[in-house]
Amino acid sequence: MRLTVRNWLSGAGYLVAYVALDALSYMQPLLKLGITPWNPDAGLTLAFLLVRGWRQVPWTAAAALLAELMVRDPPAPLLASISAALVIAVGYGGLAFALQPSLDPLLASRRAALLFSVGAALTALVISIGYAGVFFLAGALPGSAVAAAIARNWVGDLNGVLTITPLLLAGPAAAARIWPALRTHRGLVACQGALLASVLWLVFLTRPLGDLPLVYVLFAPVVWITLRWGVVGAAFAALLIQIGFLAGAAPRLDASSLMEIQFFLVTLALTALLLGAVLAERAKALARVAQSEAEQRALLATAPDAVLATNLAGQITSANLAAQRLFNVAGPDILGTTLSGWFPTLLLRDGVERHRLGGVRANGGRFPAEIACVRLDPPARAGHLLIVRDMTDHDRAQTQLRERDTALSRAMRFALAGELATAVTHELNQPITALVSYLKAVEILAAPLEAHDSRLFETLRKATHESLRASDVLKRLRDFYRSGAVNATLIDVEASIAEVLSAFADRAARLGAEVTREIRVIQEISTDRIQLEMVLHNLVANALDAVADVETGRRRVHVAVATQHGRLQVSVSDTGRGVLPEIQSRLFEPFVTSKLDGMGLGLAISRTLLRSQGGELRLDASGAGGTRFSVELPLTARARTTA
Repeated sequence: MRLTVRNWLSGAGYLVAYVALDALSYMQPLLKLGITPWNPDAGLTLAFLLVRGWRQVPWTAAAALLAELMVRDPPAPLLASISAALVIAVGYGGLAFALQPSLDPLLASRRAALLFSVGAALTALVISIGYAGVFFLAGALPGSAVAAAIARNWVGDLNGVLTITPLLLAGPAAAARIWPALRTHRGLVACQGALLASVLWLVFLTRPLGDLPLVYVLFAPVVWITLRWGVVGAAFAALLIQIGFLAGAAPRLDASSLMEIQFFLVTLALTALLLGAVLAERAKALARVAQSEAEQRALLATAPDAVLATNLAGQITSANLAAQRLFNVAGPDILGTTLSGWFPTLLLRDGVERHRLGGVRANGGRFPAEIACVRLDPPARAGHLLIVRDMTDHDRAQTQLRERDTALSRAMRFALAGELATAVTHELNQPITALVSYLKAVEILAAPLEAHDSRLFETLRKATHESLRASDVLKRLRDFYRSGAVNATLIDVEASIAEVLSAFADRAARLGAEVTREIRVIQEISTDRIQLEMVLHNLVANALDAVADVETGRRRVHVAVATQHGRLQVSVSDTGRGVLPEIQSRLFEPFVTSKLDGMGLGLAISRTLLRSQGGELRLDASGAGGTRFSVELPLTARARTTA
């Protein structure tokens, strides 16, 4: 123990207080020994050791010895007094050592109150046995009085500990909490004090001394005070009762009656102490529950998902802000409604469920929802708790993701088709060049035969022309897919259309199809002639394929040329059965076709070629049935229009 100034001051103050309390409570001692019916100095000692630490035991031994010598003047040798002081110091020092690590100073739990009470009772009993034993061995206490001495000292010490120690332990903390309440509730404090004083007067001053049954009336004010002020109030009420009893009635009681009432007061103090601890524990539990509920309400209020609670009948008993926003309804309007009104297909059967279904808003709008539900079993409110998530944005995002994946897949296939076209162009360029050379050689060799059959020479000329066109097409496709190059020149639109239609003349004749054209203007525009002819070839070929499925006499293909809003428009229409509705929105996507032997690349490539030149290819409505495709190209400053 370090003998600092603070230790000296606290030790000296403890010595003075101990001796003063011992002197004030020195009443009806047994054989002039320190064995009295109430020992508040024991409560002071335990509080001092719990607050300052069990190492202050020497101060306790000194205080006990000083009180023996100054207050009691015991008829025993000095060694016996020293031994008795050591018994007190070691006993309460051991109890302080055991309680100090885990003791709640306010005794605000059942565990703390029980440990304190049981420890105090056992320690007081051990000290009483040791104290009486010391004086018995010293010859100051006869054997016939040992049992009475042990009982009297035990009840006196325990009473002192139960009434003094809780008040001293609570100290400033209790004062800081209770003093403002005392000032606020002066009337209540006055009533409780008046009731306590009245009961003390009734029990100890108006009744015959020793009338023990009437003392049980003291429970009423003590319980009331404990219910309002807790452990501190209980200890203070027990202290006032003890002081009032000793001051008003104890001097007139014999030893037997005094001990009976002291045992009752021990019971009263212990009951009030445990009741106060239970109430304090309950108050802390309620505070924790209130805090938990507040946190849960805050979490529910800020939760992004809707949270609903229902009773067993399916009626909504609570809903957070997210639920109100989800259903587009105010809080009071949603309470009392049934789940079936918001989720018509929802059926709750199991304890824990998950559902994906449709919900209904207050304005009649519908939305997809994902619901997690759990049944609330007792002791909670019977019913269900549901967490509802609006899946509208999720489903929209999934749809967009699928569309992007599909578009990416098509783009990759289209890119692959471009690479394939480049490779095919490279591989076929030399054979086609050789084919053109051979056809020209055959033309030269067949020249003498023209006089006999002109069809041979005409056929060779057409074959040579188509071979050259095929070579040009392959070269332009290769250049376009390699670098996006466009070889724009001024071309005669009418001549290009005539050349395209002449290439399909024989096929149209075989089909019995009527191919007509309407040139409202004659245009020279700047564009890539080969690419434009590729587009027109593809459109006319598709038109002839379309009319091949209708009866003879209705097979017509019409090509019209006009200008509008500074753009050249070429339309190719047919009288076929039209485009299937399920593919109209995807008609210009790669690999989309209604032909059994088609690849679905012609229209996609055609639109890509036109858009690279600032043009457009679209499917227009045809008033006469069938299909009409429109090609648009921008007019240039050098465009020439002839009426």
